[in-house]
Amino acid sequence: MISIIYAWIHSPVIAQERAEEIRLSSLPSWLKAYPTPKPESNYKDDLVLVHVENQYNHTTKEFFWRYFYYLNTTEGRNKIKSFYFNYEPLYQSFQINKVCIHRNNNIIELKDQLHVESKLETKHIGGVFYDNNKEIKIFFNQAKVGDLIEIAYTIKGGQPDLHGILNYLISPAVNRLKGKSYFRILASDDKTMHYTAINNKIKAERQHYEGLSGLEFSFAYKQALHKPVTPLWYSNENQIYIFESNSWKEVSDLYLKHFETDKKPSDVVRNKVDELSSNMNALQDKINVVLDFIQKEIFYLDYGLIEPKKPETVLKQGFGDCKSKSLLGIKMLECLGVNAWPVIVKNTGLDDRFLTTYSAQIFNHCVLEFVYVQDTILFDPTLDPQKGNIYQKYVPDFRYGLRIIKNNTGLSKLKEHLYQKLNLTATISKSDMNNKNKVNWTIGFEGNLANKNNLLYNEKGIKEVFKTVSTDILKFNNIDPDNYELTYNQEEGQPKSELIIKPLIEIQVFEGNNNSTFYPRPLYEYFFRLVDSNNLGPCFSLPEFKEIAQLYKFSYSDWMNFQPDTSEFKRDWIEYNKKTWIENDTI
Repeated sequence: MISIIYAWIHSPVIAQERAEEIRLSSLPSWLKAYPTPKPESNYKDDLVLVHVENQYNHTTKEFFWRYFYYLNTTEGRNKIKSFYFNYEPLYQSFQINKVCIHRNNNIIELKDQLHVESKLETKHIGGVFYDNNKEIKIFFNQAKVGDLIEIAYTIKGGQPDLHGILNYLISPAVNRLKGKSYFRILASDDKTMHYTAINNKIKAERQHYEGLSGLEFSFAYKQALHKPVTPLWYSNENQIYIFESNSWKEVSDLYLKHFETDKKPSDVVRNKVDELSSNMNALQDKINVVLDFIQKEIFYLDYGLIEPKKPETVLKQGFGDCKSKSLLGIKMLECLGVNAWPVIVKNTGLDDRFLTTYSAQIFNHCVLEFVYVQDTILFDPTLDPQKGNIYQKYVPDFRYGLRIIKNNTGLSKLKEHLYQKLNLTATISKSDMNNKNKVNWTIGFEGNLANKNNLLYNEKGIKEVFKTVSTDILKFNNIDPDNYELTYNQEEGQPKSELIIKPLIEIQVFEGNNNSTFYPRPLYEYFFRLVDSNNLGPCFSLPEFKEIAQLYKFSYSDWMNFQPDTSEFKRDWIEYNKKTWIENDTI
């Protein structure tokens, strides 16, 4: 069971802990029995995960887990004084099936001695109940070094899914596993199960069990995957997606039932739009005030509901997840006569290898798209509020998305309404031979990025701008704004700004080997990506900027392998390709 960590702002969490009286339940009848593992004698870890089972029956909505842990050292015994799992009591129930200790060829069943505690967390937003989550903790006070601990439990139910359609994701923890892992899934024989394996060559064994069809996967321990330099959208994880849909139309139609986009806006929504746009004549201004309202006044809950909340509920409560905020925005735009619809996306951009993986599991985010003057414009209602008109609002490059509209038959390559220019000047002076330096940055940027940060500056100050710029541009998150003198200039009403960063302390900017070859960082980390060509993945990460002008000024020293005084770089990064990347060094 995957535990979800919730990040709530203005969200008091009421937690109640208590001892839980648990009776062990029999194993589900549909399970396949796997052999008990035999620990080896050469483990290096303190606590060793030697066996994992995950079996799922889609017809009964039962999830079964079994774990075996070997206590190799005293430290390992301390690490497993307790084992816990989470479930959602609003939608799910649980059973503990087996808790025992395998010791010297004996099995000690922990029935009467079973110590279980539970903690219920109830989440409220603005005094309104939103969700709860329950943690079950199993204690192993009797365990000793050399024991093999076995835990098995079942969770039944879940949030209302896409009207019964099968979507399942496996993420095998093969780098932590020191034995074998099995995954088995059963579903109705009515449809064929398909799967997409990413970064592995594992094949499924197809099975049949009492009128159900099944897939079975087995995994063995291997070292962590080598992760080459790739963009965020290119998945480096070891994953398997299981699904039964045969087309994107089928997935889109199921989402349509959840969003209920054919329902007309309520009077509550219409009245709010009238209130916001009462003093405006131009349609673009009316659209913009609605978009600003959604981003600024409706608090974003980073929590994935399958069914969005009703627009009038979101309007009343003042908060919502990405689907709920998008649906409210769609209905408010409809009040202005603007056609709009949800778009299901992946927040880091969709990997090309998923284009025929007809599963909702490949997505994790929802935005909206609307029509204006024969053009379609994407809008992400979950981002921080932004200044500027409807064309100037920043939207990440999601690459592909599933438009939730009638008769949609496939994924769409999403348009980039991205206008960003960057002029960066860095004056770098070396202070001593210990790689300590001072760097004065002048970063001028125009377009969506400036638009995004200007409002952030007005609301939260210059330090927040520094944090976002250091993340978006410098990719150097471990520098503290308290150690810099910061100046920020912006042109009112224009998506243009300039951030000047002067250091109060010396920092390490150069990386090198034996004082022979030095590269400035974070410059190369983000803009140059100077990496070993053998470590290049099949795709690269390139900056989003369409125009980049960079000027780096170095005080020349004989330890540098740069040309003296000044180096200037100006490239069209979009046309940059793998051949020139490898053959022509950027420095």
